[in-house]
Amino acid sequence: MDFRPVHLCFSHLAKECFLDVPTCTTEVIETPSLYHFGAGAVPIPVYCADSKPFDLRSALENTVQCPVRYISKVPPTMVTDNYCFVVDGDIVSLEDITHESATWWKDTSNATKYYSSEDLMRTFNQISVLTSRGEIRSAYKTLKKGGGMKNVDLDKVFKVQRYFSYWKTCKSFHRIISVVSPVTKEGEAASGFQKRIFIQYLWRTDRAVDRQRVANEYILRSTSKSHVGASLSTASVSPQHRKSRASLASVCPPFE
Repeated sequence: MDFRPVHLCFSHLAKECFLDVPTCTTEVIETPSLYHFGAGAVPIPVYCADSKPFDLRSALENTVQCPVRYISKVPPTMVTDNYCFVVDGDIVSLEDITHESATWWKDTSNATKYYSSEDLMRTFNQISVLTSRGEIRSAYKTLKKGGGMKNVDLDKVFKVQRYFSYWKTCKSFHRIISVVSPVTKEGEAASGFQKRIFIQYLWRTDRAVDRQRVANEYILRSTSKSHVGASLSTASVSPQHRKSRASLASVCPPFE
């Protein structure tokens, strides 16, 4: 199935060109072949394009394992396609992403889960944590055979916060933000970051008129503020590819 974004025409204000865009369910390129240009015309590498939602575990795995060349140091803006981005949360805060976009997006729900990895952050298992006065004191996982619990080293624990929202005038366009952070300083040193943010934009319809309406609202409201005339995206082809470890069982909370 071809999940490449639908071409949209926004007159002289926006232009996009797509060439052989990979999907998360098949492959992710070794070097970025697709860049997104939002407000300010800053090129942002697109991690992948997919029309299916990442479950929490897959979002965590891809965020932690993401090559540095895919990590953006600025938040994506004016996105109108099924794109996924990985943002450097040590530079860009969640507030940086949500504050500006509050004009367009309506928050629906959020969730927080904890995961640990025993194999150098290749695979992750959901765990439970015990807190006291807002601080995590210990973590454990439930054993499958015979029940019981096993303590988990906090240095191997990641906190994942998920935020769900939809476009205010088009409920078929969704955004899922996953904020990933180790829970200890030692974990931060081992993973190489304090926080990373995985952002997925997702359409639940193929109607071109809906995409056009969202794009027009982006442009009209952006130009009314700063007269920004930026291309939404452009691409080039890379011959090298790598397999994605994402397993996209759709278990995220239902869209509203």
